[in-house]
Amino acid sequence: MSEYNFLKTGRSLLTEDYEDDTDFKDSVAAIVINYMTNALKSACIYSRHSKRNAVVKEDVKRAFMTEVFLMRSRTDTVENCLEIKKEIRDCIENE
Repeated sequence: MSEYNFLKTGRSLLTEDYEDDTDFKDSVAAIVINYMTNALKSACIYSRHSKRNAVVKEDVKRAFMTEVFLMRSRTDTVENCLEIKKEIRDCIENE
């Protein structure tokens, strides 16, 4: 036994048994999907403002950078994430 047990941080998959964290995984997926959705909407706006019919790589890159700052100020983030999480669960149950 080590004398440094008090230094343990995080989770160790080797020493402890963990339940399936499907709720955590669904929550992370919902946050990522919400982020991507908002960023792609911004990328479409960028392409329209530049009078193009297609979204280019630079539009997506700038939209991702912008969304990092806008995500905290959006008021509907929690509601959107809960809705996306529900859709994820419905898709999994219907498989």
